[in-house]
Amino acid sequence: MQNLLHIFYWLCYLIFIAPPRAMAIRENADTIKGELSGRSVLSITVIEMTIRLGLILILATTIESILGDKLYEALLFDKFFFWIVTTGMLHSVIYLLCFNRVEITNSTHHIYRIGRNICYTLLVAVGIELISNALDLFKIFQLEESVVQILVLSCAVITCILGIIEAFVAGGTPSGIDDTVKEKI
Repeated sequence: MQNLLHIFYWLCYLIFIAPPRAMAIRENADTIKGELSGRSVLSITVIEMTIRLGLILILATTIESILGDKLYEALLFDKFFFWIVTTGMLHSVIYLLCFNRVEITNSTHHIYRIGRNICYTLLVAVGIELISNALDLFKIFQLEESVVQILVLSCAVITCILGIIEAFVAGGTPSGIDDTVKEKI
């Protein structure tokens, strides 16, 4: 089970759902006197995000080459990958603003969780739109555009409300953050 969770974490990391690891990378580089030793967290984050973006582009182009241009576009994968990257970048900025500080308080956890959960809300909305589009495209089940919009908006609002509640109810450190940040708490 632990191996499965580890694989799941790295999959989420590669597709921008998990937070960046720039602070852990910096600490490790400083410990072993690596090539990133002495660099700022911001510069390491830029390097890390560039690599992750490259991996997303490889994944997107691989899927496009397997499915073909028309099916790829019809299934709205371009929109999906755009939102993956956008929410991933936003999540990374929120993470760095909250945890790249000397003093981390309990309110920092709440702010991070709210920001993270809003990012996840966007992904839920896009996911629902993609699924409804695929069902319509393959003639499995067709919904009117207005119904899809109501469904997407309703699920987004519900997910956002649940995310805000979770941000204030959940105790302890947020899951997914690296040990470097956990040690500061």
